[in-house]
Amino acid sequence: MMRGLWLFSLLVLIAATAVGQTDTSRIAVPDSLALQLAGQGLRPYTFGSEIAPFAAAPLVVMGVAGKGDEKSDAKNFSYDHYASVDSYMRFAPLAATVILKAAGVEGRSDWARLGVSAAGAYGITAALVYGLKWTVKETRPDGSARNSFPSGHTATAFAAATILHKEYGATVSPWISLGGYAVAGATAFMRTDNNYHWSGDVLMGAGIGIIATELAYGITDLIFKQRHIKRWEAADCVDYAASPSWVSIDMGAALPLGSVNFSPLGYTMKFGTGVAVGAEGAYLFNKHIGVGGRFRASHLPVKGLEEHLSSLVPTAANINLNHYGLAEYTVGAGAYLSAPVSSRVCLSAKLLAGYSAKRGIKATATSGPDSWVCWQLKAAGAFTFGTGIAAAYSASSRMAWRVFADFDFERNRYDLLQNADSFSPVTASSRSWLSKITLGTSLSTYF
Repeated sequence: MMRGLWLFSLLVLIAATAVGQTDTSRIAVPDSLALQLAGQGLRPYTFGSEIAPFAAAPLVVMGVAGKGDEKSDAKNFSYDHYASVDSYMRFAPLAATVILKAAGVEGRSDWARLGVSAAGAYGITAALVYGLKWTVKETRPDGSARNSFPSGHTATAFAAATILHKEYGATVSPWISLGGYAVAGATAFMRTDNNYHWSGDVLMGAGIGIIATELAYGITDLIFKQRHIKRWEAADCVDYAASPSWVSIDMGAALPLGSVNFSPLGYTMKFGTGVAVGAEGAYLFNKHIGVGGRFRASHLPVKGLEEHLSSLVPTAANINLNHYGLAEYTVGAGAYLSAPVSSRVCLSAKLLAGYSAKRGIKATATSGPDSWVCWQLKAAGAFTFGTGIAAAYSASSRMAWRVFADFDFERNRYDLLQNADSFSPVTASSRSWLSKITLGTSLSTYF
């Protein structure tokens, strides 16, 4: 099954990249139009010019690598779903596109071309998402169904954000793009934190949403050629020397290193691959050095939690979990370094210090008329330190796509309560170093 999944993902990426190499600017573009646009610092649209097709590649690869394990059915578990706002947030970027259009703010396309592009984006997204759901049949974290991989909500959200980006972010203001992808990233995080999806599900969903929309806009360009366009694309790339400062929205996979050992309880807690979303920015005093900060929300699943609880409370008729993973919210600031290496590529590094707060996990057991907290994990806040490297590729005059690798470490205090029969609670504490590597991609605007 995994071999077939890797092959499917590889074929999607090859198809997107192959089409991305097609010079659609040659399709029915009169020389007079090309010259006129060039004189205004503009150019005809080409496939992948606003978003490089390979920008979604890290998300797709990490989605396959972070695919959730099959759940055991050893005991009857239930999970809380504390919010439903993520079901509506996924449509917010598309709603913003329609509202801007209806208000008279012209974007890339007129209504006809926008309608075809959006319909194609959602059609391709649905085909890829449901094709994988029916093929992979992965059990959701809450055990409710075998259609977890990939996340349709996340794919829909990123398709909507990419439509907003192409229509208004790439033509009116890059801050519009950042807003759309911030909503999409928040949707992805909530799908994991709300117990509906594994990390790999939302990472793959995000990649599918971007790729599907790119393909749809490429097909629309073939259909309409250069007709029904209201705004054209800026021809220049980012000037990293003149505009070295930036703000970005990012998403990626969080890879925890190490474990938490509760020796008195004979239990060692390990974390699986998580998902991380956030915002980051830096103000550079010149093209090489500056200061900045980062906010990041991460969801880290606890490995083997159901199996541990099943052995802890073997007589429970039901065990309810509020979350299957630990949520972490980190704020940091520090020094940023930048090194432009060409007109399109810029390398960067950073050194940060900050603070991390965590939301714990609680499990409630039910046996007959009795109900009690059988397992509860709490984590204290901690100071964090981190570093990272990134490479940015300019996609337009004010935007670039970045791939990054961050390393963060901290020493936390974890408190664990276990109560197998409601009468004999035992507790233990552990101070442990927990490091993690975060790999991902982001959209940045430069100023």
